[in-house]
Amino acid sequence: MQPFALPFVSIRVSPSASSKPARPLVGLCAAVVVGSAAGTLAAGVVGIGAWRALVAVGLAAWFVSMVTFRTRPALVRMTLFTACAATAGLRAASEALATEVLAAHQPLVCGAFEESAASLELHGRVEGCASTLILPRAVVGAGEIVALDPVNEAPLLPRGPEVGPRARSGSRGAIEVMPDEIARLATAPRTWFTPLTDGVRDLRARLAYRTHTVRDMETRALLLALLFGDTSELPLEMPDLFVRTGTFHVLAVSGMQVVLVVLLLIGPASTLLAHALGALTFGRVRASSTWFALPLVVLLVPVAGAGAPIVRSVMGAALSLVAPTVSRRRAAIVESGARSVRVRLPRRADSLSFWSLALIVECVLHPDAPLSLSVQLSYAATLGLIVGTGPFLALLRAWCGPREKVTDVTRTGHERGSISMIARLSYARLGAGALCAVAASISAVTATLPFVWSRLSEWSPWGIFATPVLAPSMTALLGLGWLRVLLGAWVIPDSVLVPCARAMTSSMRAFDVLPFTPTPLPPRPSWLPALACLATFCAVSSWARRSSSEPRSPPASRASGPLHSLGVVLTRPGGIARVAALAWVALLVPWSATPARVQIHALDVGAGTAVVLEGPGLGTWVFDAGSRDRPDVAREALGPLLRRLDPGPVGIVLSHSDRDHESALPWMVERFPPRAYAGALPAHLAERLPHGCDRIDLATGRARLPALSGGALSVELWIERGLDVEGNEGSRVLRVRAGDDEAILCGDAEDDGLRAWIRAFGGTRARLVLWPHHGSETDGIDPLLRATRPSEIWISASGDPPVHAELVRRAIVTKCTGFDGPLHIAMPDGMFPAPPDAPGGR
Repeated sequence: MQPFALPFVSIRVSPSASSKPARPLVGLCAAVVVGSAAGTLAAGVVGIGAWRALVAVGLAAWFVSMVTFRTRPALVRMTLFTACAATAGLRAASEALATEVLAAHQPLVCGAFEESAASLELHGRVEGCASTLILPRAVVGAGEIVALDPVNEAPLLPRGPEVGPRARSGSRGAIEVMPDEIARLATAPRTWFTPLTDGVRDLRARLAYRTHTVRDMETRALLLALLFGDTSELPLEMPDLFVRTGTFHVLAVSGMQVVLVVLLLIGPASTLLAHALGALTFGRVRASSTWFALPLVVLLVPVAGAGAPIVRSVMGAALSLVAPTVSRRRAAIVESGARSVRVRLPRRADSLSFWSLALIVECVLHPDAPLSLSVQLSYAATLGLIVGTGPFLALLRAWCGPREKVTDVTRTGHERGSISMIARLSYARLGAGALCAVAASISAVTATLPFVWSRLSEWSPWGIFATPVLAPSMTALLGLGWLRVLLGAWVIPDSVLVPCARAMTSSMRAFDVLPFTPTPLPPRPSWLPALACLATFCAVSSWARRSSSEPRSPPASRASGPLHSLGVVLTRPGGIARVAALAWVALLVPWSATPARVQIHALDVGAGTAVVLEGPGLGTWVFDAGSRDRPDVAREALGPLLRRLDPGPVGIVLSHSDRDHESALPWMVERFPPRAYAGALPAHLAERLPHGCDRIDLATGRARLPALSGGALSVELWIERGLDVEGNEGSRVLRVRAGDDEAILCGDAEDDGLRAWIRAFGGTRARLVLWPHHGSETDGIDPLLRATRPSEIWISASGDPPVHAELVRRAIVTKCTGFDGPLHIAMPDGMFPAPPDAPGGR
């Protein structure tokens, strides 16, 4: 029942029983999404014939249900949705199989390329090729149709912790196409709207060029990202700063930016144009502002980069502009005393149905859309905002207690002044807005957490508050930036833009120093975080619904606060809150136990080295982590292994300062703050280390590294160095002793530094030796083999290293990450007990 008042009459309006919203689009959306995902995933398992049979069975069941169960509409809808799911699966499977056949059999790949923000390259994807292609701009122009010889394959990115030659490779990088590998077939066919697209492309280029008049580099880079979706000019550390704080979505032109542009610029501009048209025609032509807003909103798509998120957001903005103009009415009953009258009231647009319709269109256009991370994050965040903002807002208001009403009289009976009233009203509205922003942020973060957990594997809990804190400065920079590129520097000078950009980065750096920024997420079954988040939404919604329906008692005992409200939620009947609590406990409690033996992992990182070892009492240590030819060592190799190990205290050993040994360490230090750091310490790493981190290094000699979790019997870790020089010859060596076994992990010393180390620390028998300098040729082969007498040799390199053939000729077991993949060994062969004070788990 919805009460409202008219002059001299008190009435109540209740919706008619026949007007209860059924939301059939929600069920249809679920069917299409499930069918599309199943068809894409099972394309190679379930044949096209099986999908056609499912479609036929679904249509037959729907026809039978319409004839037989005409009085049961729920059953008819269920059979119809089943048929729609089978149809979506058939289309998705057909598309997936066609793509596989095209990629396997077509000798040439063709496509039309368009200019990117880069100045020297063209980026694009072509049909039949899964990798990004980079073409020289001097050879290929924008819009040309070319054929490429697919002989050169894209380089493999680092392989993760899977062991053995059949370890799955990571995603492929970009293919740099040489001029002699390009055959120009034709220019793109020109149509009647080609001049329009050329004009829009030229407009985007001109507007983007105007941002280069901003002298401050950081402000200019942020403007390009916020206005045009171009992040190429951002400083190297800035994207990761926003990733760590959970706010990287603000740098991509998406729904948040579209809404702000519509509210700040397009809405006022369209209203002004409508009034101007009426004034110029002396009131004869009165056009709605919607007719001016729609073209501007559509124009925003190509100008801002035409990315998938902005296309979805603009579609939603266009629908929201059109929805109020659609005349629809719903049946209702107006009661006034003993009389009741049936009337028809205006119908409101249903957000959940619009969301379902948009996702259905997405799946129809792209059958593999349900498996796209961009689609998952966009639609999950929007769904969370629709269904979760209200309940979470009610919960936050309950935590904060009852709001004090702003009156024009103080508690002592004195009348407030106008300034005091304005200040109190502003404070109240600011608090209410902050609660709404936090509630919306919690809803969006909770809704996207299952996909973030399974696909991105890291999360910042402070992102819930960082986004509302960032919103004012980002809004100011976005609005002022558009005015700058549209009107010029004489209207919006640099002195106005720079403080906004500084406020954005400074606030994120403030959040970055907080703990758990970000938090690496351990591997869990994908259904578990989904269950936890879904149960959380259901529990909070149930609590909010019961709280709004129950009469509020007078605040006699003012028992409020987070603990009291949480206790009320957990003690509500139904058990959904208990399910949510148990799911969160299962997610957050460590699953891995401390290993009983020392485990050594060498990752396949191409031309570089990355070794991880853990053992009873040692904690987890990382010996070097870098590569020259594979830029994603941290995210594709080191990060997945550390998350799988679910480490406790972490230590780092760096043999020497070089890109192929240290490039992934800045990323690691921010995600896994080390308790101890040994070896070479570059300046850019020193400023990132925690204040309480132990720093260990030596000129020459050896030093024992501390046990990070209590110590263990017969397990020792030593760092050794032969020469006190910079560069390769000053590399440190890590010696691991586990019982009677030893492992020696070398850096890049292969001449004087290696001979000095052999003189000082040679004469042992090693179970394992990591060969120095990635298996390069050296005169120290014989001295090193005599000094270590290894049972097994590992080489961290790409391809076939020069020393490999000689080691095989000497009948030494030799493995190389280039063709054997990630390597693993456990020492010693037998088990040995840990001391009583050593922890049994993490």
